[in-house]
Amino acid sequence: MAQTHPTLSIIIPCYNHAHWLPIAIESALAQKEVAVEVIVVNDGSTDNTIEVASKYANVILITQVNKGLAAARNAGLKRATGTYASFLDADDALTPYFGVKLIQATTNQNTNFAFCAHMLTNANNDKLESIVHNFPTKLNLTSKLFNGGFFPPVCVLGKTTKWPEFPLNMDGHADYAVWMFLALSQESFAYTQEPLALYRILVNSMSKNQEHMERSLESAMQWCAAQQPQLFFQSIRELQIEHCQCLHLIENLSKHRPTLIRKAIRKLKKLF
Repeated sequence: MAQTHPTLSIIIPCYNHAHWLPIAIESALAQKEVAVEVIVVNDGSTDNTIEVASKYANVILITQVNKGLAAARNAGLKRATGTYASFLDADDALTPYFGVKLIQATTNQNTNFAFCAHMLTNANNDKLESIVHNFPTKLNLTSKLFNGGFFPPVCVLGKTTKWPEFPLNMDGHADYAVWMFLALSQESFAYTQEPLALYRILVNSMSKNQEHMERSLESAMQWCAAQQPQLFFQSIRELQIEHCQCLHLIENLSKHRPTLIRKAIRKLKKLF
């Protein structure tokens, strides 16, 4: 493969997901039109993760004691040599043109990061539905995040030198904290509505533990506020103002004034 293509480091953290790991690795190695390096970070697994990863001669394997998902991602990022980096959980997968299309999106829209729509799948590898995110601009990204909008790491690609470390001790929302941190830092995200990634829903997924997810979300918000207090609370105030303006416009809809209806719709589209 010609080396003129930008290189992409695909980092796969794995903790006791040896069963799914081959699907993730092979989807990473199958990327088209972009040179990739695949890094598997074995986060102290007690299953045969090392054995599975070692079968792939062109995969870099890092093994560490169990430190959690965020620490595993950070370890992979430190090892990455690609111009771009992405994070692929061991039970998820990429479509063949994930890398080249998102890299092209960053180039076309002059951003450091890009993300895409994703397809939900399950333990049987059934494709369930596409999740398309309606917040492609930075303004809408920040607003959507504050309103509980989420997208998994498998959807995102960014320039390696621009990735911050994932905060520790909030594994359920460490990715959310990073998205919020980047948005508050005025980083723009390119976006494509094509589902280029597969996000697997499993019965024992971390996201199914509601109590853990609520605690980690609270930790993520506290972390973001501590990292960028002025921008964090300024964004909240701006959302409050927008919300009040929308409510005022909606109250006037009862008068059936077309101009106000159009204004309200425009306001709501900007928020959501």
